Amino acid sequence: MHGVPGTGALLAVVGGGTLAVAARRARLGSLRRQSVYAVGIAVGQVLVATGAGALLMCVSPHDAFFKLLIATLASVVGARAGAAVRGRRHADIDGLRATLAAVGDGAREPAATTSADDELADLAAAANEAIVKLAASEKARDDLVAAVSHDLRTPITSLRLPAEAVNDDIVNDETQPRYLQQMSTHIAGLSALIG
Repeated sequence: MHGVPGTGALLAVVGGGTLAVAARRARLGSLRRQSVYAVGIAVGQVLVATGAGALLMCVSPHDAFFKLLIATLASVVGARAGAAVRGRRHADIDGLRATLAAVGDGAREPAATTSADDELADLAAAANEAIVKLAASEKARDDLVAAVSHDLRTPITSLRLPAEAVNDDIVNDETQPRYLQQMSTHIAGLSALIG
């Protein structure tokens, strides 16, 4: 019966460590730091729980030592496996970040890739699709600007020549109304084009 309060305290320590990870997540910053912190808490929880459990179960010091040794080895193997997975995941995140930075700098070729078939791969595919749509919309915008530029150049030239002739007093009083009428026609055309 003396192990029940100790067990409750042990569970409180282990649960408190887990809550500490969740509470500090925002303050830890990068995913790398969050991952290292979480693994450290998890390893610490396993070792504390194993050691305290061995003491609470009144096992021999020899048995307690081997329980801790096994828990330590299992924690090291788990931490190394987690580090390998995290390393690949962080490399994928860095690759996605670099691709999006290149798009921000003007690149328009989809190049986001990942080493796995998971949510990051879905994110890379979505980024590539967005890059293709961005390139298509930029091409459409460039085509529109070129078409509008061409369509505006002709009426502006048609306005400039009669206006210069009227300003330079090259046209006589009989021709001037015709030039003004041509200019009014081109102004109406420009207004329609702008509208």
